[in-house]
Amino acid sequence: MKKSSILIGMLWVFFLVGEGQSVHAAPRLEIVGGPTYDFGEVQANQTLTHTFVLKNTGDSVLRIQQAKGG
Repeated sequence: MKKSSILIGMLWVFFLVGEGQSVHAAPRLEIVGGPTYDFGEVQANQTLTHTFVLKNTGDSVLRIQQAKGG
């Protein structure tokens, strides 16, 4: 009886310690090439485009819900 009580107590302690150290999965956004782009000198009324490459380097799904151009 005493051995089983000790075993249950040890398992309970390991459970509590393990819960305190858990790592939660989270997305992490990396913008390949940087968050800005320099077009250099351009003419007035010239249409410019650039494609930004976004990479999720985290361990969870990354959801982009809104994006705006500056």
